[in-house]
Amino acid sequence: MGDRTPSPSGQATRYSFRLAGNVGPTLTDAFPALRAQHEGGTTTLTGSMPDQAAVHGVLALIESLGIELVAVERLPAGDESTGSNDYRSSDLSATFVPGKS
Repeated sequence: MGDRTPSPSGQATRYSFRLAGNVGPTLTDAFPALRAQHEGGTTTLTGSMPDQAAVHGVLALIESLGIELVAVERLPAGDESTGSNDYRSSDLSATFVPGKS
């Protein structure tokens, strides 16, 4: 299904997911491993992803919650300016069920 291969460096890669609007705490709580920041009418979720499957899991959850995705960005190595949250595959297991809408 998803690519469970770790990043080439063997370490988690940091990503940011920019969402339209000021997404409230009820929805951002669905992403416990990501840090939410609000700025200029958007919400940015930031955290470390161990592999591409984790990135796709976050994207699928964004879609299933009906949140508009504005941008996804892989952050440069060592960029800790937006927090140091780490994603673990178990973080979405309770909220995301593949194939359910």
